[in-house]
Amino acid sequence: MSLTTLQENLLDSLGSSYLNGLDPLTVIEIRSKHSSFPDDDHFVGLNKLTPPVNCPAWACVILPCINHVPSMRMFRLIEPDDAEVLRGGKWICYDAASVVPGDIMRLTEGDTVPADCTILSLGMDHLDTSSTGELQHHGNRSLNSYIRSDTNSKDDLIVDLRLVTGEVNPRTIGTSDIRGGTDLKSLRLFCGGSVISGAGIAVATAVGSQTLVASLIQDGRFPPAAVDSRKLDDGARGRVDDPRDNESLLQVTERNTVM
Repeated sequence: MSLTTLQENLLDSLGSSYLNGLDPLTVIEIRSKHSSFPDDDHFVGLNKLTPPVNCPAWACVILPCINHVPSMRMFRLIEPDDAEVLRGGKWICYDAASVVPGDIMRLTEGDTVPADCTILSLGMDHLDTSSTGELQHHGNRSLNSYIRSDTNSKDDLIVDLRLVTGEVNPRTIGTSDIRGGTDLKSLRLFCGGSVISGAGIAVATAVGSQTLVASLIQDGRFPPAAVDSRKLDDGARGRVDDPRDNESLLQVTERNTVM
């Protein structure tokens, strides 16, 4: 499977490499470049979400009922804990707060999507390891002969986005979606989604306050109206009754996504 021109352009715009991910020094530069301007539209802080009920930790201890507010219960279900990212050519598991735009991430069954992202390929291994001996000098546009092409062995990537967007059905990304190449919208996933099955390699496009779910929380539109909070029990995700509630929510992504 080859990267499409749109995927290559996206990686280039983020200064990232499908082969090596971001260099650790580049990550530091990304954070320091904007750390002094938190009000800037492109501010890149830690990849953390502000909860719907934002109160000091001591208040939650004194008033534990806060954590049982429906919006807080749902927030705890979508809050990512960790992320597997490619830094300097090595896969490393970091706290989700460490993810920055341009990070190459690996998503597998059971993961919470740690940031808004675009899928680049399917499967656990992003490269054909039998052909990686001369890869260190290749850019995004010369990697296609090394990207794994045994697509028949890969299952579709299926992600539940109900608690983020209110979508009735899980979002499915297959080989045909990636090869279509007409746009990247069908390859987008959002922070807080839950990977039901399959695996994929993605590039982070927005983190923290720039993510879709952060915008919804800030605008008072989280949780989605279509999610029945009464169905939440012991970590189970709620049932969605009306998909139309989601249509206006996805418009927010146009200002948060690079492409």
